[in-house]
Amino acid sequence: MTNDGPRTRILRRIGYSSASLLTFGVIAFFSVGIRDARRAKRLRDDICKLELGTSTFADVSRIFPQYAGYVRTHDDVPSSCTPAGCFYVLYVENPISKLIPVFPRTGLFATVRISENTLRARSLSIAEAKGQRSREAFVQQSADSHFKEDTRIITESKMPRKGAAVPFENSARFVELANELRLGCLVVPGLCPEPDDMLPFLRKKVVPD
Repeated sequence: MTNDGPRTRILRRIGYSSASLLTFGVIAFFSVGIRDARRAKRLRDDICKLELGTSTFADVSRIFPQYAGYVRTHDDVPSSCTPAGCFYVLYVENPISKLIPVFPRTGLFATVRISENTLRARSLSIAEAKGQRSREAFVQQSADSHFKEDTRIITESKMPRKGAAVPFENSARFVELANELRLGCLVVPGLCPEPDDMLPFLRKKVVPD
């Protein structure tokens, strides 16, 4: 048996270093994803605790500082956010998907609409975007929505978006469907390429023509 030469020892050290870096990278990748999935769960739970027609601007605005977010304009709601009117978007995004373009940008988004100091609409969605391609699955509830079925499937082919709408009177159904959103999609960007993968409930429903 002969001793390894200097070149062999160098190659072995490079191999060990590469393997260690790869292992560290994989651990960091999953650690970041799991951390953000947990933050997304907190955001989902915060939105689910609200009540349409009951929660006030003060109740909703307490959530804003805890997450990234921004004000959007919607219909006659101005770009400012006050008890009189506010349309606000909060989100938790996997930062790896933002920094490394090989992955689709992936996040959980929550929107709330306030009018006359009362929560009038809310939604939760998981969205992925890469270049011009994007996918989104959502659950939404609005004080303006009144229909007989407990869940209405909505599709928008342009984006495409696909999701479930529940009537104003059924907050329990909103919470039930919101809890079905697969937050694991944030752990591994690209794991959920279609809306049905983000919200498995959508596979069970036949969308009417």
